[in-house]
Amino acid sequence: MNQMPAATMIVRSNELVEKVERLDGVSVDELTTRASTMVDKATTNYEIWVQEDLRKLRNAVGKLSDSHQQQAANIAAIYEIAADIGDQGSVCGYQLVTVVAGLLCKFIDGVCHLDEREITLVETHVDSLHTILAQRIRDGNTAPDQYLVRELESAVSRLRKERPILRN
Repeated sequence: MNQMPAATMIVRSNELVEKVERLDGVSVDELTTRASTMVDKATTNYEIWVQEDLRKLRNAVGKLSDSHQQQAANIAAIYEIAADIGDQGSVCGYQLVTVVAGLLCKFIDGVCHLDEREITLVETHVDSLHTILAQRIRDGNTAPDQYLVRELESAVSRLRKERPILRN
C-alpha cells in the first residue's frame, strides 16, 4: 500500500502588513488623518458646490418636456447628476439627500420616456433635495424626514400601479 507523503505546512511571510503599515513612508494613521481632513474640507464646502449640481439637475429636468426624442438622454443626465448628489451627500453627512437622490435614481433607472405625471414626480424629488439642503437637514431620522421618504415612495408606487413604466 502506497503511503501519501506527510503534508507540508507553508508559512507565508507577513509582507502585506509591512506594506500597509507604511505606504511611501507615510503611516496608515497619517493617511487616515489626511483623508479625514479632506472629507472635513469637502463637507464644509458641500453646501456651496452642491448648488451647482442642483442647478444642473433642474436644468436637465426642465428639458424633459422639450423633445420626446431627447428624453432618454435627459433622463440619463438626471440619473447621473442625482447619483453624484447622493454620493456626495453621504460623504458629507447629508444622509437624507442620499436617500432622496437614491429614490429618484431608482424611479428613473432604465426609463426611456416620462409622461407629465412622471415628470412632476421627478420635479418633486428635486424640490425635496433643494429643501433638504436649504434647511440643512442632515441625518433624516426625524419623523418629518421619514414622512417625506414614505410619501415619495408611496407616490412612486401609486404611479407605477396606474401606469407601468416604459423601460429601455
